[in-house]
Parts: sequence; C-alpha cells; structure tokens
Amino acid sequence: MDKEIMINALVNGEIGLEAIGKELYTCDFRKMIYRKLHTKVSKQHINIIRKLMAIEIAEREKDPYDDEIVIEETYDYEAFYWCIFLLSRIGDVHDVFTIWYAKHIDFDASFGVEWQFLVGAGYNETIEFLKKSDNPQSLEIISYLLNENTKNTEENESFKEWFDFRYNYFLDE
Repeated sequence: MDKEIMINALVNGEIGLEAIGKELYTCDFRKMIYRKLHTKVSKQHINIIRKLMAIEIAEREKDPYDDEIVIEETYDYEAFYWCIFLLSRIGDVHDVFTIWYAKHIDFDASFGVEWQFLVGAGYNETIEFLKKSDNPQSLEIISYLLNENTKNTEENESFKEWFDFRYNYFLDE
C-alpha cells in the first residue's frame, strides 16, 4: 500500500497502527504522519500519538554514538519534539508524566522540552490533576511549573506567542 494512502487511512481511523508495522520505525514515515495530523490532531488520535511518542522516546534513549544504530533512518530530534507538541495539543492531563519523562531523557531534552508542553490540558487542570495524583513525580512537576512562573497560561500573551511559534515551526517542517 502507498505510504500516503496508509497515513490517510490511519488518521481517518480506517486502519490501526498494527496494519502499518515496521514503517512506524522509520523516522521519515513518522514525520509524514505528524505532518498529516498537525492541522487536525484531536482526541481521536490519542492512541496513535501515544504509540508514536513511545517510539520517539525509545529512539531518543538509544546511544547515538553506538555504531550499530543507523540513527538517520530511525531518529530525528525534530520528530521527537514534534510528537511531544502533538501529544500536548491533544490536551489529556495524563500525558504530563510522559512529557516529563521525555524532558529528562538527556541534557538537551531537558532544555528543549519547555514547560509549555506540560500544560497542554490547561495550566489549572494540570496542576489540579497533579495535586490529586499519587505519582511520586507529581510534586516535582508542580514545583517545576511554579518555579517557571507559569500561572494563567491561557491569558498569558507569551504562552500564545510560544504556541503560535511552535505551531508554525512544525508546520514548516
């Protein structure tokens, strides 16, 4: 099946991820999916994005200096951040832990995964969810968000500017 047809069928819910198989492990193919989802990502795509995020994380965790890995085919740091952006845009508070984990994979990710990615579900919603969560990282994430002076993101012009910049940045990818 043609890649574009596969991606359209996936995004439209006509086929599942299992129908695509090994193609998901090729970075360029994942980026084609991200490009397709970018302007119309919604909650119906959450399982797709979560699976792709797991792949991006696994690829990021590989040692890029290991000669056995053909990094160009399987990993691109832009795809990693793009997937996080899409996951954040879906706006499910449960994904804050996945994004937090991705932020702490390595030194570069700790800076590249900005606080705004963590509050895709809304600042107040995320804080309330974290306060009720029994996940041991909840307090650490709350502390981080408070230290980043992130209150009132929905009304914060710099948050809107950040979102618009990221949206357009990946749209041009």
